[in-house]
Amino acid sequence: MKKTKQNAPIVEGVTEKFDEIVPISELIFDRDNNLLYLTNDPDYFSSLKESIQTYGLKNPITIYPDNTIKGGNTRTLVCSELGYTHMPVIRSISIKPDNRFDNMMALQMENQTRPSNIRRQYNQITVTVKAYEESTGKVCAVSIIEKQICPAAQMSYNMYKQLSQLEVNRLDLFNRVMDSNGSKLSPGKAYELMQNDLKKVKVLNISKACENAVTKDDVVYAVNAVSNAMNSLREIKINGRNGSHLLAFDNIQQNTIGGLVHEVFTNSIAHSINHRANNPDYVVAFPDKSHSDEDIQFKMHNAGIEVKTCLVKDGNKMKFVCKNPKQGYFLFAGFTDDYSRCYVSYGLTGENIWKKAGSSYANIDMHALANTKLDTFFGELKFDKDKIVVHTDKLSVIL
Repeated sequence: MKKTKQNAPIVEGVTEKFDEIVPISELIFDRDNNLLYLTNDPDYFSSLKESIQTYGLKNPITIYPDNTIKGGNTRTLVCSELGYTHMPVIRSISIKPDNRFDNMMALQMENQTRPSNIRRQYNQITVTVKAYEESTGKVCAVSIIEKQICPAAQMSYNMYKQLSQLEVNRLDLFNRVMDSNGSKLSPGKAYELMQNDLKKVKVLNISKACENAVTKDDVVYAVNAVSNAMNSLREIKINGRNGSHLLAFDNIQQNTIGGLVHEVFTNSIAHSINHRANNPDYVVAFPDKSHSDEDIQFKMHNAGIEVKTCLVKDGNKMKFVCKNPKQGYFLFAGFTDDYSRCYVSYGLTGENIWKKAGSSYANIDMHALANTKLDTFFGELKFDKDKIVVHTDKLSVIL
C-alpha cells in the first residue's frame, strides 16, 4: 500500500474522516487501556495488522486534547510496526477523566466496535470493578456491575457471574472457555458442569458385611469367565450371502465390547458368591435401579457393590469412569485386549478417587486409587515418575 506524504496509513475512500495527522512519537498510551484490552492478544493484533497492511486504516484513532489515546492503542502499535510514523486522529472535545473508574468506562464506550472476545471482556469487567473500588473506597454494588460495567464491556451480567464462579471453583473449566473463546466449551455449559460437580456425592449402600464379600475364588472364576466368553465371541460365525462363513462380531463397536465384558464379569461375580453361599438369591446382579445404585446388591444386608471394568491400553494405562463421584464398595477390573491378563481390586473407597467431572463422566484419579487400601487379587499399581501405571497378571491354572 502506498504511503502518504506524512507516512500515515490513510487510503482515500477507505479511511474515515479525521481531524488531523499527528506523529506517533507525540501520542501517549493510556495504561488503563492496556489493562482493559490485554495488549498481548496475538490473534487480534495479527488480524488487524493484515487488514491495515492490505486495505489501510479504516477508523482513525481518538485522542484527548493532551494527545493521550482514548481509543486506538492497538491500531497505533500495529501501524508503528508496519513502519508508519504518523496517525490520522479524531480529537475528542472531552478531557481525560482524573478518576480511573470514569476513565475506564469512557475507554470502553469508545472501543465497543472491537470484535467479541470473552477473555478480554471478562478482564474489562474485573479491572473496572477494581478501579471503582480503589477510586471510591467502597465495594462495587451489583447494580453498578450489572447496569453500567457489563454493558460497557458488552458482556451480560449473567455470563460474568458464571465466569467469576468458574474462576474460583473450577479454574480448569474457566480456562477451557477462555482458551477457545467459548467455541469448544461455552460459559453456560461449563457452569452447568460445575453445578453438577457441586451436587452432594452419592453414597452407596454401605455395610460391613461387604468387607470380605468378594474372594479370590470369585475373582478367578469371573476373570476366566470373561476370557472364555470374549474369546468365544470372536469365533461366532454367520452365513454370508455367498455361502461363506463370516465373523458375526468382526467390527463390533468398542463400547459394546466394554458393555459385554462388564455384564459377564458382574454376573459371574454374583453367581460365584451365590454358589459359595449355597443360595441362588443371596445377591442380585444388576438389580432394579429404583431400588439400588450398585451393580451387585446384598438384599439381606441392605448393601451393595459397584463394579467398574475397562481395557488396559498401551500395556499399562487404565481408566475407570463413573457417572458422578460416589463413595462405597467398588470392584475394579481391567483387562488386556486379548483377555489373557488383568488387574482386579476390591474395597471401600471415598469420593476422592474420582476427579471432578467436567464432562458427562468423572474419571478415576489413579494416584488416589493407588493410595486407597484395597484387596488386590490380580496385578498391581506402581508409580512411574509422576504417573501411575498398571502391571497386569496373566491368567493361569493354579497347579
